[in-house]
Amino acid sequence: MCFLFFTAKNISYLLKLADEYQMQWVTNRCCQYMLRKTTRKNVLGYLYLFEVYMNGLNRLDAKTLKNKFIDVASENTIAYLEGEELFPSLSVDVRLEIFKRRVHRLEARSSTLARNVRAHTESQRCRGGYCSDRSDAEKTSCCANCLTKRHIKELNDIL
Repeated sequence: MCFLFFTAKNISYLLKLADEYQMQWVTNRCCQYMLRKTTRKNVLGYLYLFEVYMNGLNRLDAKTLKNKFIDVASENTIAYLEGEELFPSLSVDVRLEIFKRRVHRLEARSSTLARNVRAHTESQRCRGGYCSDRSDAEKTSCCANCLTKRHIKELNDIL
């Protein structure tokens, strides 16, 4: 029986050998390892390996793996992605899909934030109850203070 130990350091070598000697079971085990160990920091390396060595995977496995990697990669900021050495090595299609998912993620977060802001400014507290005896400048300040305390984390996540 053959035992292989998969690590971040040897995964690329194992994939290269599996590709060269057509050992599908090694490729499958490498895929399982990468699925379990994918993080925002290592995902670009895994995407690169996917594009180079995963031609032998069946369509369903390849699609699942690729979607997982692209989802995780889209959690990174665009500045981070563009600053990474491997990013330009990825195919244009993969980079475009990462950016699309990043935009969708930001749009979803901004919609949620906009709903929260609308709900806050339309609430009884800011519409007339809490701020009614204040000047317009004070009302703006009050609502800005409330919003800052309540939504600053969401704003930081979006940016």
